[in-house]
Amino acid sequence: MIRYLNIVTILLSVLSATFLILGGFPKLIFQIPVNEGPPVFQYISISPEAAAGMFFAGFAFLALLFSIILNIRKLLLNSQRLESLDKGSQINSFRAMLVAVAEGNITTVRKNTKKSGSALMPKGLTYFINAKSAEACGDSEDAISHYKAMLSDRDYLAMAQRGLAEQFFATSDYPKAIKHAKDAINKNKKSYWAYHIIFQSHVLEADWSKALETLTEVELSKHFDLKAIYRYRAALLSAETVRLSKLNQVDEALNTAAESFKFASNFPPAVVNYSHLLIERKEFKKAINVIKKSWRKDPHPVYAIIYRNLLEAGKIKNKEKYFDDLIRTNPKHYEAQMFKVEELLHSGSGNNALKLLSPYLSNDGVNERVCLLAANAEALKNNNLGSLEWLQKAVTAPKDANWSDISSEGIAFDYTKEEWIRLINLFGKKAELMHTRYEKGQKTLLPIKLVNSVIMDKKQAIDKKPNTHKGQGHHQEEKFEILIPDGLAQRLENLLEPSKKPK
Repeated sequence: MIRYLNIVTILLSVLSATFLILGGFPKLIFQIPVNEGPPVFQYISISPEAAAGMFFAGFAFLALLFSIILNIRKLLLNSQRLESLDKGSQINSFRAMLVAVAEGNITTVRKNTKKSGSALMPKGLTYFINAKSAEACGDSEDAISHYKAMLSDRDYLAMAQRGLAEQFFATSDYPKAIKHAKDAINKNKKSYWAYHIIFQSHVLEADWSKALETLTEVELSKHFDLKAIYRYRAALLSAETVRLSKLNQVDEALNTAAESFKFASNFPPAVVNYSHLLIERKEFKKAINVIKKSWRKDPHPVYAIIYRNLLEAGKIKNKEKYFDDLIRTNPKHYEAQMFKVEELLHSGSGNNALKLLSPYLSNDGVNERVCLLAANAEALKNNNLGSLEWLQKAVTAPKDANWSDISSEGIAFDYTKEEWIRLINLFGKKAELMHTRYEKGQKTLLPIKLVNSVIMDKKQAIDKKPNTHKGQGHHQEEKFEILIPDGLAQRLENLLEPSKKPK
């Protein structure tokens, strides 16, 4: 189109020039007055050839103008096209770098960075991409050096602070991680990721008090789940209670235990800590209410043990009434049924205990704890063979996860520092508990000690016919002697000993 316009313009220009040459240029005719005065225009003298030349010259000018417009438009389109191609090239280069970052191929990242050119790639972005590539390679030192280089670039400061905090956190350099995270918060209060770094750093350092302070700041930010914050606080306060108790700071321990229970009355370690401290202060009625409230929400077997102990320690009369009150708070729960069974066994009612256990004695639901309770119930009936069968099943039956929280000495939730760290995060995030003794297959408390004395003392007893004239309805421990085949005594003795794999 433009080429044709140029040809037309040239032809019109040639014609115009030819006619003007042949006809001469137009002449302006003026009349000069006789008297003094300016010349007066009369007319234009123009030949037909000159008029034709001017006509063609006009069209040539219009064609030239139109050609110039089209050329300008073409230049603009070409410029846009080149810019688009340039952007596409940059995008492809960035894409290649991101793929290299994901693969941890720092050589490719550097190659593409150089290829893009310094004009197209800001220094801060170059450092950031190289840092991410180093992270993918597992080269923390290189990543940290690139992030530090970004600190001087105002536009990339936030990215540098986060990168440094995360890298120092990953390498367990918690003080530096906390420093950079706090710097990020001071610069921008909405740097919510920094709260996570600070909080987890304090938790992993087992600095419960500072973790609690951070949790208060987290709550004030109003960005995080309030229920999760309460769970974290309950778990941290429980860990702090244990620490204070070991330092013999009883009053402070009691306060933190009460706070922990307030935030999560369904958290077993909080319940155990608080009730134990109340019992030590002889506040038995308050301890009873603590156990009953927690039992109503979600019973744990250790609650029943503490409940019995505090009734005994407080010399509270009419214990059966208190037992019934506890059961009625959550009567259909599995632990309530086990509590009933234990009370029936203590009272010497083996038949009723077996009836209550019957729904749990199937192959699908049976566990070590239930087997031992059934063995005791059969022993109370003087059914030595039946008792032995349940003891044999107990050897291979899976453990009761909740019951495994209680050690053979009757101590529950005696966690190490590392276990507390794990529990704090597990309960805080998911409202779940852990059973470390179950996982390790460690020795646990016997659910009830009736027939076990014979086994643990390795006595080879004789299977006697029961004497129906003596001791009916009453528990006599020496009467429940059973015949133990060779090898079984040792297996039963090791029943609750540590094993290589959790059962």
